[in-house]
Amino acid sequence: MRRSNWHLIAYDIKNTKRLAKVHRVLQKMALPIQRSVFLILANDQRLENILDQITTIINTKEDDIRTYPIHSAQTIWLEGQSPHPNLFINQPPLQKTWNHTYKWLKQKYPTRSAPYEAEEK
Repeated sequence: MRRSNWHLIAYDIKNTKRLAKVHRVLQKMALPIQRSVFLILANDQRLENILDQITTIINTKEDDIRTYPIHSAQTIWLEGQSPHPNLFINQPPLQKTWNHTYKWLKQKYPTRSAPYEAEEK
């Protein structure tokens, strides 16, 4: 099995019904960072399957889906409102913040292993 990597998935959907469907699909598999931005840990095959599923919902002439690979969830820094304010503190990421996020990820993805292990500092 290929190694899982972190990705941000962002979307801009024009139709509210399609928007709700895409949001429901991603909510089952990823951590919402903003209303239309999700963080996901996935290998290439899983990410392709998710994007294929989303592609069946959207109108490619009106809607926009983007994925951005990121080095680590620990590199994300948030300021302001967040759907999960306890996961990130309004300051650059600290080991304490990452440990809290790491515990949440372990609960959310109990079968996953090493790809999101916290680095020792």
